[in-house]
Amino acid sequence: MLHPKAYVADCMRLFGEILDHDGGFGGTCEEEPVLQAMFVRTAASGRRSSASRTWDPSSRASGTA
Repeated sequence: MLHPKAYVADCMRLFGEILDHDGGFGGTCEEEPVLQAMFVRTAASGRRSSASRTWDPSSRASGTA
């Protein structure tokens, strides 16, 4: 996580609690298709909301999480 203080502040402001997540999800071959599908849905949502930047999953180093 690049900015944990900002993450905590944003979560508290938006949700009233810190959102827990599994930062290692997508690290196995079995999880990769699910992670890719989530990325596609998130990117489409971002485009609909005029997001200016998205992450390119093809740039992800193989075998790293």
